[in-house]
Amino acid sequence: MINQLRENIASFQSVLGFNPLEVEQGSYPWLKLKLGVISASKCKDMMAKKGSATRNSYMMQLIAEVITGVPTELGPFKQLEWGKEHEPAARTAYSFMTGESVHELPFIYADQSMRCGISPDGIVNDGGLEIKCPFTSQVHCDTLVNDAIKDEYFLQMQFSMFVTGAKYWEFMSYDPRMPAHLMTKIIKVNRCEKTQAKIAESVKDFITDMDRALEQLGVKFGQQWSAEFNFNEDELLQCEEF
Repeated sequence: MINQLRENIASFQSVLGFNPLEVEQGSYPWLKLKLGVISASKCKDMMAKKGSATRNSYMMQLIAEVITGVPTELGPFKQLEWGKEHEPAARTAYSFMTGESVHELPFIYADQSMRCGISPDGIVNDGGLEIKCPFTSQVHCDTLVNDAIKDEYFLQMQFSMFVTGAKYWEFMSYDPRMPAHLMTKIIKVNRCEKTQAKIAESVKDFITDMDRALEQLGVKFGQQWSAEFNFNEDELLQCEEF
């Protein structure tokens, strides 16, 4: 599966103007890959009730990215920084515990339309890896004791399978503050065809409504990757200040 995914990613170089395989997650080129694209972390928002404030807010976020070419995920947050700091150690721990190699890829589009995509924490054999490094140990303990996975994380993993065609995704909670034998918890989540069907239907409806709004504004999806929006990091930070 990994070779097929690499070929898929490389095929978008002509649209993006750079090789997406050479991009590092969290970088500004990576943010450009995600402009206007429905992502796994927002699957719950995308699937919210039609007409709801949650769904509308997410749609307007993506529309704004298409129009301006400016990502909306600028600025570090303590929780995100904590996760980013400890994610490499979590991948190492996963490989040690399972004996499996974890492949890292920057961003994967579902198809040539570039409307859906994911930034996987890891690809393993015919599946993937979703790593969570909770900001508070209380959340990690809940996973240890109750096998607790939030609904939004379940949908996030199902969406990742929707994009990649993977058979399963593994949820890993990692907390370096815990004793060694309690640092990790891995839960395998298999592909749920019922959920896959709901995601597919929601994606179709969301794109239809988003395109209708873009047409109303005289905008087409895809313009966010044109040469017109060749911002550098400093310029993006200046945009965020206003």
